[in-house]
Amino acid sequence: TTSTTRTTMNTTSFTEPSSSYRVSITPTSTSSYILLTYYIMWNPGASWNSNTIFNFRAFRIIGGSTTYSLTSTSGSSNGSRNIYSGQATRPQGYDYNDPIPVFFTVIDAPSTTSQCTYGFQAKRETGGNGTMYFGYSASDNSDWGWDTNINIIAQEIAV
Repeated sequence: TTSTTRTTMNTTSFTEPSSSYRVSITPTSTSSYILLTYYIMWNPGASWNSNTIFNFRAFRIIGGSTTYSLTSTSGSSNGSRNIYSGQATRPQGYDYNDPIPVFFTVIDAPSTTSQCTYGFQAKRETGGNGTMYFGYSASDNSDWGWDTNINIIAQEIAV
């Protein structure tokens, strides 16, 4: 799925930036695994604080029930402080109007043939403040800024 939704958030708790950043898949077997690839472009804007940690985590919804106990491809549990991908500092050469790429992959074993919906949450930890921009820059100006999509790919893989 691809979303062009523009949104902002400023929180120290995990929050879903937008419900339009979701993808659904229905496994054909209860033994199947779901491989998810997340590609997120975001920006901390001009209020960047160099000691701020940015966290991203995946979630799954089956029949209205949400779980965060997915596993990253590195084998890490997706707990409240697990960082699938994040930035503690702005990459060298990036200005505060540049989009920052976040890539992460997740493997899930939902053990169901019911529809599974996946999304992600993000947060700023308490070391900094300011707004996280998803899909556009702080100025959102066509001459100075950027437009990009949030992309999530879900694939069923055989056991």
